[in-house]
Amino acid sequence: MLDRTADRGLFGLDWVLTIAVVLMAGLGMLMIYSATKQRLEMQGTDPGFYAKRQALFTIIGFVAMLVVARLPNRVVKDMSVPAYVGVLVLLLAVLVIGQESKGAQAWFELGVFQLQPSEFMKISLALMLAWFLQKRIGHLDSRAVILTVVLSAIPIGAILLQPDLGTAMILGVMMLTVLLVAGAQGRHLAIMTCVAIAFIIVVIQSGQLADYQVDRLTVFLNADRDVGDAAYNLDQSMIAIGSGGFWGKGLLKGPRPICPMCQSSTMTSSLPWSVKSWAS
Repeated sequence: MLDRTADRGLFGLDWVLTIAVVLMAGLGMLMIYSATKQRLEMQGTDPGFYAKRQALFTIIGFVAMLVVARLPNRVVKDMSVPAYVGVLVLLLAVLVIGQESKGAQAWFELGVFQLQPSEFMKISLALMLAWFLQKRIGHLDSRAVILTVVLSAIPIGAILLQPDLGTAMILGVMMLTVLLVAGAQGRHLAIMTCVAIAFIIVVIQSGQLADYQVDRLTVFLNADRDVGDAAYNLDQSMIAIGSGGFWGKGLLKGPRPICPMCQSSTMTSSLPWSVKSWAS
């Protein structure tokens, strides 16, 4: 699973994958600019502040990608277990000495910077599962599947304690995807899907999640009921797409509301605001 194809271009990169990453990064910067421009203008600051900051992060990430792409497979494999264990220790430590913000204790305060271990776990878990399953591809047995679930469940459980439901769900989907690629049998995937659904129901009923998190998970079942701000993105998305039609009215040509934290949200939450600015 960690093997790379021999057909590589300059810097050892898979150019199809690289172009896809560059396009996604560019689209992300456009989403951030579109979703934050109005609020920054109202504050009298540079409307491109967050987009420029994201561009800087993208350049840093691209340089890091070039460095990692040149690493031998052996080095990547050797890093897998230490990286997983190290980030897992950080996940447990943040529950004790981390900084709480917006209802989640998920960050370390490092001067002017914040370190969120769960973001590094996305990479560490992928490496760990690839390392564990590399010699089992195509002939996974129940034991290998169970161990894969355990390796994933430990960090997912720690992240749920913060609580950060979104990141936990991302890691869960990652685990299922890796197992699918590795050749897990249909019955294994079916059982894990049922267990995951049951687990989500238990988590919702346990009171571990805040009320607003439960509302966000269940609002799609009855979008017409009054759930405060939980249905706001859903409502605005339907209004934006409905008013702009298929082609929209052009980038930044439509009125749009203010998205409070679009610069730090995933594209799935920023996109409705950007679409509204294009299509309204």
